[in-house]
Amino acid sequence: MTERQPLGGIASQLDSGQVYGPFRDSVGYVMVQLAAKRNAPDRKDTAIAGRFERGRSEVLRMKQQRVLTLFLSQSARARGFDVFVDRLKALSVTTTPMLAYRLLGFGGRMFEVPFVEPQLEWLETDPPGQTILP
Repeated sequence: MTERQPLGGIASQLDSGQVYGPFRDSVGYVMVQLAAKRNAPDRKDTAIAGRFERGRSEVLRMKQQRVLTLFLSQSARARGFDVFVDRLKALSVTTTPMLAYRLLGFGGRMFEVPFVEPQLEWLETDPPGQTILP
């Protein structure tokens, strides 16, 4: 869609079988009929603002992951650590969402977190010189 402008933008707005044109192109006059769409995204996803927001949230997620990795690396170096790879491989993790409650001693309850997400990037990351705050 973005490689063949203005045809990609015009085709993204059309439904299958619709005709657009004629309009003037660098070659001459062109009339377009959309035969079919393949992997057509929602119309709202083609907007520049939507692409910008998705890109922005992805960059923010990557920055947060990097700070977490640096913090874990720095904490591990300061406290010392041992990694038992055989135990990590034996850990079974389910991708099925679960919900559980932990009962507290004074009659309350809170959510338990049944997910274990592997965070192993910090093993190969050199800790920074300055203190990373979580």
